Amino acid sequence: MDIIWHGNSCFTIKTKTATAVINPYKDGKGLKLPKLKGNIAIVTNGQEGNDNVEAIEGDPKVIDWPGEYEISGMVLTGKKPENGKGFFFTLVGDSTRVCYIEDVGKELNDELIEGIGDVDILIVPVGGTNGLGPERAHKITEEVEPRCIIPMHYAVDGSTGELQTADAFLKLSGSTPAEPQEKFTIASRGALREDQTECVLLMPQVG
Repeated sequence: MDIIWHGNSCFTIKTKTATAVINPYKDGKGLKLPKLKGNIAIVTNGQEGNDNVEAIEGDPKVIDWPGEYEISGMVLTGKKPENGKGFFFTLVGDSTRVCYIEDVGKELNDELIEGIGDVDILIVPVGGTNGLGPERAHKITEEVEPRCIIPMHYAVDGSTGELQTADAFLKLSGSTPAEPQEKFTIASRGALREDQTECVLLMPQVG
């Protein structure tokens, strides 16, 4: 599995059988989408302008509503929190379970946490100023207990939105990640550490 960040809340996740593009943005607030290609487009919250599916080559299947889906060997389960604006989802491919959370409202209740299950990789926003910031992100990671965290939606070089950097989240979580990577590649969940939660920073791959 390859996980590539395009800045803001946009990712490409490639498995051996499928490629999903998540939340392709229209207004990148200083960032520009690169050329994107995939057979799945996931839009968790169109109100945020993350529904630019026309930018994705390959005539992708669009998933913009909670539910259970299986496409090209990739299994997705989307759930809507009680107070959230959109939905979050788990994605299983290459024997690895990824949970992508953009907005869960005020809290993740026990039922939602149980439904998420064991998470190998958690993708979570850490730089917001409206409840999606470092404190909320840190609480979510403690509730979900993933083996690996990939922060998103934070200020980077060239971005102009009102976001914080990832520094406050990293301090709260006690993480000292290595230098940012162009992409995160993992053969299977067995490659992740079991004795502690790893935090991986990615360099946004933009146009």
